Amino acid sequence: MVSKSYEIVIHRSKADVFSYCVAIENYPKWRTGILEPYYTTEPPLRIGSEYRYVQRFFGGQRQVPVRIVDYQPGRLIKEERSFQRYTIWLAKDFESIEQGCRISIKVECTSANGLSLLEPLLVKRNIGNIERDYRNLKSLLES
Repeated sequence: MVSKSYEIVIHRSKADVFSYCVAIENYPKWRTGILEPYYTTEPPLRIGSEYRYVQRFFGGQRQVPVRIVDYQPGRLIKEERSFQRYTIWLAKDFESIEQGCRISIKVECTSANGLSLLEPLLVKRNIGNIERDYRNLKSLLES
């Protein structure tokens, strides 16, 4: 398993940032390449909730399945994305600070079938996307 972390501060209240960030209908506004998010379980969001989104991927599109594996309203959400040969976990921890809200993001990846050499590349690709997307979120929420 390989992991990497990223932090960003957004100058808005933790409640505002958390509620905007976990609302999947907002994803196309700030997450690059996400086209059509939709729940596959009934809202509200909770541990065990599942949703999918259509994502642009290498010139085409793919369906990305997501399952919520940890959820603490207003504070934490951890998602699992399982693909055929690997699984990615994305944990987002929201903290109130004097300047607004700090989001600490951790990406973990594990692979199957002897693909462990790909794990660092998958994490690097995902953390790069996360950095770009959360800069988009910051810009959107602070404007």
